[in-house]
Parts: sequence; structure tokens; C-alpha cells
Amino acid sequence: MIAAAVRTGEILNYFAIASGIVYMLEPYTSNVLKRAIKSPKLYFRDTGLVCYLTRWLTPENLAYGAMSGPIFETFVLSEILKSFANEGISK
Repeated sequence: MIAAAVRTGEILNYFAIASGIVYMLEPYTSNVLKRAIKSPKLYFRDTGLVCYLTRWLTPENLAYGAMSGPIFETFVLSEILKSFANEGISK
């Protein structure tokens, strides 16, 4: 919230606010119309931070709770992004 507040009145720059903590995954489709309609997904790049902020603090809650799927999906995406970074591929 602070990062957004200090940029009030400025042109929106997601990367300046995110500062490497979140990643916006744009929908993939070859159809331009579908791409314009579908919304991007927001992913945190650190699943530990996600668990802390959402208060999913025990392994049991994480394994069997309602957030287990989205947090696993976040983990997979962050690992893919790390592998890209290690290969020198920027995305």
C-alpha cells in the first residue's frame, strides 16, 4: 500500500510497485480477442511470504486446506521463473 501511495498521480508501473515480489501472468492464446477479454493472474514469487500473509502457517493446513491448489500453482510458477532466470532468459 505504501508503494502505491507514494506513486499517486503517476502513470501506473506494475513493475515499480511489485519490486520482484509479484508476477503478472498474461493469458496465452493465439486469438487476439480472447487475449483482450481474459484477465491476467497475479502470483507472488515467494510461497513462504504467501503462507505468512494468508496465515496458512502449518504444513497440515497447507496440505489439506482450501489454498493448497493455488499455493502449489504459485510454487510451480516461481520455480519456472527461477529456472528461466538461471538460464539468462528474462520474462
